[in-house]
Amino acid sequence: MGIAQKAKIMKNKIHHLQSFFVIYFFYLSALSVFAAEHTKAASEAKELLFFRYDGGIFSRVQAAELLILNDGSGITTLHWRDEKSEKISSRLNPDELEATKTLVFGIDFFSQQQGTVAYTDAGICTLRISIDSKQNELRYDLLYPPMRQLTTFIYGLVCQSIAISDLEHQRDVYWVLGEVSLYDRGGQWPKAPQPKSLRNPLKKFIQKSENRQQLLWAVEALSRIMTPEEWMGFLSTELNDPNDARKTLLLEALSSHPFTSNIPRDHRDMLCPLFLKHLRYEYRNWSQFSKEKRQTYGSVIRFLGEQRYTIATPVLVEMIEGCYTDGTSWLGWSLPHMAGEAIEPLKHLLDSSNASIRAPAAEMLGKILVMDQPPPNNAISEKGREQILNRLKKEIAPKLEKLSKDDPDDWVRIAAKRSLQQIECGWNK
Repeated sequence: MGIAQKAKIMKNKIHHLQSFFVIYFFYLSALSVFAAEHTKAASEAKELLFFRYDGGIFSRVQAAELLILNDGSGITTLHWRDEKSEKISSRLNPDELEATKTLVFGIDFFSQQQGTVAYTDAGICTLRISIDSKQNELRYDLLYPPMRQLTTFIYGLVCQSIAISDLEHQRDVYWVLGEVSLYDRGGQWPKAPQPKSLRNPLKKFIQKSENRQQLLWAVEALSRIMTPEEWMGFLSTELNDPNDARKTLLLEALSSHPFTSNIPRDHRDMLCPLFLKHLRYEYRNWSQFSKEKRQTYGSVIRFLGEQRYTIATPVLVEMIEGCYTDGTSWLGWSLPHMAGEAIEPLKHLLDSSNASIRAPAAEMLGKILVMDQPPPNNAISEKGREQILNRLKKEIAPKLEKLSKDDPDDWVRIAAKRSLQQIECGWNK
């Protein structure tokens, strides 16, 4: 390679290096400008609202302070009576920020005059608001009607922070449930104005808690702030826990009453496929279940029947046919609720060579007439009742008649005779 060619290559390298340094210089300049603008914007965030609540005699906190800046960022400082103080971050979105300002001007906060403050057991509040060049500070009782919408929202943010703290420290979650529930608590405690801020804290609480009652309250609270699909998906993930004791505890709690009556209907419906999934995986191992696990899956079976989740019928029938349970009390409750869907599969069990299968099948066919649930739990229409009764009289009654007379097993004969009498009497309302 000649000297001229080497010089040309070196010149190109120097040119590329110069280009790189130029680009890098502009990058650093832009970065410094961006950082300066960001720092300037951060430094321009000023106090919009300061709220202090000095707790009453029965208040859980000695005092709570809420600071909201005009960019929407906020921090709540909780001064506990018996614990160290802590800070909970929050943020108002643009709509909430605009709503706050609208409430301020709507009640003419800057023209409000300080009145007499009655020192009550409920606690005393101090509220300072600064917008543009206007500022005003008032002290008032916790329940102050003239500024109700504004003070309820502000105090709600404080209560929301207390709820988040309760969840993070695994305290009693019943207070948290009240923050998101639909129940009226007399207007003393406002609901969380940002309920979705409790989603992740609630999830973490559920993942750690081993207390059945606390779990129920936390799962119910979560149902109030998640869609049915999201809620069921989270519970399904938790039930995939390899810890069998933990899974049994959660499954039993979820299928218990009154929990299943307290959650929204759409969420309750989502429990059916969730329960059936785990029943399908487990029921053939019934003989290996502990007493607690049998009780848990018995509760699951009962729930599927009460909800008249007819998709579960083949599994429940197979549990009888395969003698997968040590008794038929749960199945005897659940299958009759399936009404017309249960007639055909139970009819086939009447021909079994095993008396312990024929007897419960005969008994359940008679119970179909008396297990209908009142509204709104999938009540059968009058026309549907007539159709079921006609099927029982035509398809089932002759077989029960024969079993009641000719079956060699006493239990089968008694069950067949009792069910035959129920069918002959018609629908028992």
